[in-house]
Amino acid sequence: MAGHERFCSKCGASFSAETKYCPECGNRVPGMDPKSVEADKEVVRESVRVRTKWAGYIMLIYGIPLLCLGLYYFIDAQGIVDMLWQNSAIVEQMNELGITKSEVEEYLIYFGSAWIIAGVAGIVSSVLCFKRTHYYFALSLCAISALFAASGLFTLLLGIMAFWMILTSKYGFKEYETKLEEELETIIR
Repeated sequence: MAGHERFCSKCGASFSAETKYCPECGNRVPGMDPKSVEADKEVVRESVRVRTKWAGYIMLIYGIPLLCLGLYYFIDAQGIVDMLWQNSAIVEQMNELGITKSEVEEYLIYFGSAWIIAGVAGIVSSVLCFKRTHYYFALSLCAISALFAASGLFTLLLGIMAFWMILTSKYGFKEYETKLEEELETIIR
């Protein structure tokens, strides 16, 4: 068939015999040899696994600093406040705002607690991504992590990005490998 023109079964566009996908509609060209089909399937499988790992890496990059900061704020809130209160400009600004030293300490403990929750949830979510198990649990923990760490734009954006990556890598989790294979059979023939 080499050198002969073929036509797409979906849209009717013409293409050469070596074409894998219709240049007009993207439909897979049937009749590929089994080795090429299996190679294409393996490319998809590997990209899904890599995406799942990257979601785990993002959650680690996100979770570990949050956990460390949270522990620091939670454990040493009084020390941080004492250090801040040594700066007369900060004390003056806090007095103008009507914020007391004990209120600042409470805020630090609150943020520390939230960041500890966010960090632990993010780290557990990353472990589940690396193991490629418990998709919905990993996704839920990622959402919890993003919500509890949403005190800053950077943490919120990283949390949303990690959530999106886990959400879109569902077939990379072991419990969905069968579904991935079913989808590959319908897409790649």
